Order: sequence, then structure tokens, then C-alpha cells
Amino acid sequence: MEVEEKVVMAMMRDRKLPIALLVCALAATTSCGDNLASNDGIQTGSPPARETAVFESRAATEDEIGVARKRIAELDGRAVLEAAADMKNGQYNELALKLDGQKANLAFFNVLTPGYEPRMFFGDFDGDKQEDLAIVVTAKIGEDERVDEIRAFRTNDLKEINIQDASVAADAKLGQEPWYADAAIGKRRIFRLENGTLVGELSVHDKANKLIGSTIVHYASKEGWLQGGEVVVRTLPDRMPLRYAPMQPAAVRYKLVEASQGLETIRSLAELDAGEVILYRAEGQTEGGFVGYRGESDSTITRIGEIENNVYLEEAFAKTVEVFGREHLRVTWPCGSNCQHSDYAIVEKDGEIRPGLAVDYAAFEVDLDGDGRSEIVTGYGSPVPEMRVIREEKGKLSEAFVNETFGASPYHGVLFEANDRTIQTTAIDTWVTYEFDGLGRLKRLK
Repeated sequence: MEVEEKVVMAMMRDRKLPIALLVCALAATTSCGDNLASNDGIQTGSPPARETAVFESRAATEDEIGVARKRIAELDGRAVLEAAADMKNGQYNELALKLDGQKANLAFFNVLTPGYEPRMFFGDFDGDKQEDLAIVVTAKIGEDERVDEIRAFRTNDLKEINIQDASVAADAKLGQEPWYADAAIGKRRIFRLENGTLVGELSVHDKANKLIGSTIVHYASKEGWLQGGEVVVRTLPDRMPLRYAPMQPAAVRYKLVEASQGLETIRSLAELDAGEVILYRAEGQTEGGFVGYRGESDSTITRIGEIENNVYLEEAFAKTVEVFGREHLRVTWPCGSNCQHSDYAIVEKDGEIRPGLAVDYAAFEVDLDGDGRSEIVTGYGSPVPEMRVIREEKGKLSEAFVNETFGASPYHGVLFEANDRTIQTTAIDTWVTYEFDGLGRLKRLK
């Protein structure tokens, strides 16, 4: 049975994030908005407690015994969660499920904190090819604590499906790790749906209560109930190396166009010592155009790229930047709602331009290791982008994928701060910060 993910009433939790480019690194089952670009950094992945859904608030009604109740979540017009309207102790109490004319009272409560409302998912979780419903609530939330609870039901009769405590599966896996003797399961536990599978993630702390990683439990049906199947350990050590591998960039070719062939210059993007970068279009063309380089004495235009519409024309720019210890001409323009393209070209002293490196998604030139030569940090890839660092050594390019270094899945965010050259990754509803130590490694700050 095909699994369908529906997330209900999860609103964005209030958090003051730095201005950043949002590269949506979410799985295909999650909703994703357009990328946002700035000069400050790159963000990939899903930040803590950010799941997209519709929140619907309704007036309280009375149940069959006269208790005032409030609808707090709804899924597909079929599954409804209600809670007692009085909200004693600052939480939703006495949760009840209504589904296709059936009703079940749940021993559940949920905090009122925005961003941590109940979530519901439809799918076949126990492998019997029948539809099930999973409900996740957040029972506790605090500065160093978040506790989710999960229950699952068959939709045809609301019979509950037994689910193993995630900490049991996590402890069994961690017991195989030599460093776990000085660690313990922490007070953060979250549940989500990942590619049709129910997943529990639990924080791991050392004796000083420092977050040092997490265990990710993928539930599987065994003997008629859900037990921990694959268990992944994600560690966040004090130092970790960026693992570079040779890069094979796509070949870039520029086309020469006769400047006298009825071409219209739209505007100049940048003036250089030996020429200028311009936007132009063919005679009679009204939508979109091209980016080109024209030398001072050339009768031709070197076409760098094509821009498909007039809106993107307005957002194109060009500037000279230092990359890999050499001056480059950077020409950037949008190529779609989730796409930004940059060409790093080299302009010789005689005015000749030759292709360098082409990069999709946002790009930043930053000297990460302090050697006086800038690397390129960029979001890269589709459908799940990753943050990568591109460097040049002895004339050869190599790249390191930051998400891979952190062991970050699409459900763990990665945020690059260009201003202070730090990288943050999400870990169970919180952020862990690293900086580049100048030796090709990431050093943890907190």
C-alpha cells in the first residue's frame, strides 16, 4: 500500500535565524518553499520543529456527556483530534480521536507551545497492506528537553498497534559502540515519518550532559507489532575532518555572437578594464535575454548564458571576486524558483574571456582555512540539495559534502554563516555550531 504523509497543525516555531539562503533539503514527501538568497549564508535541511501544515481553530463544542471539547487537528477530513476545552496545566488534555465515525479516547496530552502541535500520518506501518494512522504528540518541551509520544491504530477498527519504546532499540545499538560507556540517552525524543517509515530519534549525552549525537530508530513490523529495525548512530564530535574528493566539473562553453547582427543591449552589468558584461537580446525579442561579455575592441559578444524571462533579467548581476587565489568574473542569474546559476569566468589581460567553473544554487566565496585563498561554499544537488565546499589545489578541483560530514539526513538542517565562517547543524530540536580550524577540519564551538 502506498504511504501518504500528512502532517497536521505543525506551525513554524519562533526562532530568530540569521538571514540565509534556504536550500530546501526536504524529502519528496515534505512541502518546500522557494529558495531565499542573501549575502550571509546557506541553509539546507529541515530546521527543528518545522513541518508544513494547515492549522484550523474552531470553537469548543460539547461531547455526548456534556464536556466542552475543542478540535485541535484534522487530517483529510477523516481523522479529527479533540481535546478538553479548559486546557488545564497549560496543555491540551483528554485527547480523543474520531475517525470515519469511530471514536477512541487517548491517554495523551500535548503542550500548547506553537510549533509543537499534534501530528497525524496515514500509511501502512505494520505491513499488512491495510491503512493505519499514527499520532505524534509533544508531551514536554523545555530548554534541554523535548519528549514526543507516538501511537498507531488500524483505521478500519481503531485497534491499536503496539510500538516498541524507541529507547530500547537505541540502547541495544549504542551498547555496541565503545564510546557509549560514558554516555546515556538524553531528554530529547522526537518522532516523524521518513519515506513512509515511522522514525524515532533520541539524543545522546555524555556525563557532563553535553549533546554528543543521536540514535535514529527506523520502525519495522515484526511479529505483528512495530519494533526497532535499522538503527543509525549519528555522532557530533569536537572535531571532524572535511573529506574532499576529486571534482569533475561540467564542461562550460561560451558562444561567440556577432555584435552587429541586430542585437539590443538591455543594460550593463559590470564594466571591466578590458570590456564589460552586458544583458542583451535579439532584435524583436520581448521576453528574456542573454548575458554576454564584450571586449573594448571586439566586434563579437561572448555569450555566457541565457535568461528565460524579464523578471530574472532584473535580478542578474556581475562582479569580480577572488577565488582559489585568482581574480574571477562572477556572473549570476536566476534559473528557476529554486535555482540560482553562477559562472566563474577568467578574463585575461588582453580582454579574452574563458570559462571557469559553473555552479548552481547559491554560492559564496570565503577563505575557510585562512590560507588567503577563497573557497566556494554552495548548496548543490537535486531533489535533496547538500552544502558543499569547493577548493583548488595544484590546479585541480576537489569538493567536500558538508551534510555527509555531519551525517545529516534531509531532516537535519545545515546552516552556513558566511560572515563568521561557522556552520551549524540541527540535532534533535537544537543547533550545534562548528568553525573551520584552518587544518581542513571542523571544530565544535558549542
